[in-house]
Amino acid sequence: MPTVSKEEVLKMADVAKVALTEDEATLYAESISDIVERAEALKNMDLSDVEPATHALEIYDVVREDEPNNQVSIEDALLNSESTEDGQFKVPKMIS
Repeated sequence: MPTVSKEEVLKMADVAKVALTEDEATLYAESISDIVERAEALKNMDLSDVEPATHALEIYDVVREDEPNNQVSIEDALLNSESTEDGQFKVPKMIS
């Protein structure tokens, strides 16, 4: 099994400009080695009967039919507008 040494952790910390004590380097070396061992175990698992997944959760649309309801009349929609013309909102010209 691949292991990560304390010296390798100290080299990585030096490159990353992270100050580590000897005890921290030892602890991180053990932790990283454990992670690598677990990844190796996952790599060796037989997954031939597992169907590939593109997403962790099932995706489905939650939509409803587009049916008009509770419609607001044109007059009510334009009621509080400062400026209207021919049943539409009138706004200043934005592009010349």
